[in-house]
Amino acid sequence: MELFRVIYISRNLIPPSATEAEIGRILEASRRRNAALGVTGALLFSEGAFAQVLEGPLASVEEVFETIQADPRHREVVVLEAGRVPERAFPEWHMAYVGPGATPPSDCETGPGAPVLALLRRMARRAEAAEA
Repeated sequence: MELFRVIYISRNLIPPSATEAEIGRILEASRRRNAALGVTGALLFSEGAFAQVLEGPLASVEEVFETIQADPRHREVVVLEAGRVPERAFPEWHMAYVGPGATPPSDCETGPGAPVLALLRRMARRAEAAEA
């Protein structure tokens, strides 16, 4: 199976008072849907931005990404990378999460997903700095 990866950043529109509940809903829905579609990845969230990597079959990644682009909880979606990849960076995670209230999965910090997670963190910091 050929694998495809999309990495994007976007500006967060979730009000601070709703953050915890909304992120919980996002993670629950995305993990369930991604598992059904064979998509894996990671979400990095901060008050100012989302950064996410999605990987899997092209049609599945496109389907998930189209839904994400239409989500009113964020705007200004900027694709940083999109293309075929030889292997998954997050093979065990239908949606790893790094952000408030989360402990990063250890394999995201030190395993094959570490470079992608580092990129997501840099992009989120840039998006927050641009907003400030």
